Amino acid sequence: MNTCVKPQIYPDSIRRVLFLFIALIIYAVTFTGCEATPDASSALRTALTDPPSPSIPLPVLPPECFDDRFLQPEALITHNLDLLFVTDTSGSLDVERAGVAAGIDSFVAELPSTVDYQVAVMLAHGSRSSYSGRLWSGSSSFPKVSRSSTMSLSTIRANLTYNLTHVASDTFSDGGEEGLYGLTQGLQGTQLSESRSLGFFRPDAALAVVFISDENDICADYPAGVVPVPDPDNLEGPAKIRDCNGITPETVLAKITQFQGDRPFVIGGINYTTSTYPRSGENEYGWGYLELVRLAQGVAVDMATGQYSQGLANIGQLTTSRLQLLFDFTLSHPGVDPSSVRVNVDGTSAGFTYSAQNNSVNVPAPGQSRSVVDVSYCLNVSEPTPSPSATPTPTPTPSASPTPCVAGSSCGGGVGI
Repeated sequence: MNTCVKPQIYPDSIRRVLFLFIALIIYAVTFTGCEATPDASSALRTALTDPPSPSIPLPVLPPECFDDRFLQPEALITHNLDLLFVTDTSGSLDVERAGVAAGIDSFVAELPSTVDYQVAVMLAHGSRSSYSGRLWSGSSSFPKVSRSSTMSLSTIRANLTYNLTHVASDTFSDGGEEGLYGLTQGLQGTQLSESRSLGFFRPDAALAVVFISDENDICADYPAGVVPVPDPDNLEGPAKIRDCNGITPETVLAKITQFQGDRPFVIGGINYTTSTYPRSGENEYGWGYLELVRLAQGVAVDMATGQYSQGLANIGQLTTSRLQLLFDFTLSHPGVDPSSVRVNVDGTSAGFTYSAQNNSVNVPAPGQSRSVVDVSYCLNVSEPTPSPSATPTPTPTPSASPTPCVAGSSCGGGVGI
């Protein structure tokens, strides 16, 4: 089921301005694939063009039917992007973290050339670590924040590689497996102030967060019937009791959503996304991280494939599209008949997915800059249930016409006048 933010419907002149501050898409990416569809790739290629908005007549609809019209924005919502890698610091991930750093080129290649991006690392540490929620550097020779405005891509890659492969461990969280907790701490209080003093988490920037882990997040709840991988150190249980009260994928998404406001964000995960993964150590499906990715309609990259460059390219594509186009449209009337929904982009029928839970449609190929998206639909109209008829009241028999009273005679016991 899709989760989306709700765009409002306004007259064209107001809507064009407001949509510059709203980035909405739900890009259909499965946990086993992550490759962009041809329609989505085409939309991304044409997103920066700026044709005049076509004059599209409103469709003629029967009663109880409606058309909600949306206009794609005219330009990038923001040219600033902060990219944060939140990484598990277990020693078993040394090789994978290096591979992720090498894939940064593929992420950057998907960004518009005008985007000013920054890259930083955060460790997935719990409350007993002094690094929890703080930006990380493995050495004073490597900055905590790498900036495209002042550094070449090769320098940014070198900084990221060093900071991802020279990490501190958190023995209190089984090596450092509290990414959801760590990010939550990083978006508030002293940690946030420190990051902003370093120029990260810019108040006008889009945000991309990529979780790296070969295990579940300690704060994750397992579905019924799932047996956790054994924890021989017996550290995960105490850490969960200590740190995870109120930390769930839902609360983390709410925190990010509140933090970003109208600015777009993307959540990605480089985890084991299927039941196929090396059965060694404590490797496990990415419970917690993958629920957050799914809720945020992000991109999950299967660590088992080792395709980090392609995975980061997919996250870069998603980030680019969220900087530019609307993919999700919330309908203005509840009670929609799902079979009646139709979508036209610039007057041409387009594919879509309707979410009854959110009363919204996701359009994988939603046009380009200033495209017109029409969503037509009818409401469910139930047949009226006839009210039970009341027992008919017998019609009284008309009484005989009264005899006129004559003076001096008796009428109805009275005295005639």
